[in-house]
Amino acid sequence: MTNHHDDLARLASFFGGEEAISVVKALAQAGTTTDDVIATQANVRLNTARKVLYKLYDHALVTCQRSRDEKTGWFIYHWKLQPDQLDVWSLRRVIVSSCARSA
Repeated sequence: MTNHHDDLARLASFFGGEEAISVVKALAQAGTTTDDVIATQANVRLNTARKVLYKLYDHALVTCQRSRDEKTGWFIYHWKLQPDQLDVWSLRRVIVSSCARSA
């Protein structure tokens, strides 16, 4: 993993402990992939992987693209890390905490 991916893995512990770290590491190794693959590679339950991914998505640390399986009609989500957003996320946290202290 690159330095940004290591930083994202450390940050992931804030969102979900060791399981979240495993999810981020699996996603970093895979590049762009589905939540099923991430859960398998991270050795966590699919529901756990999805919770972590949604939390990271809420903070713009991952992106996803949705496609439809032509046979089943179900949506498939393809996830990708956004390590370049780590600095933006950190800056937002500093601004929010300094505003909270000022109030």
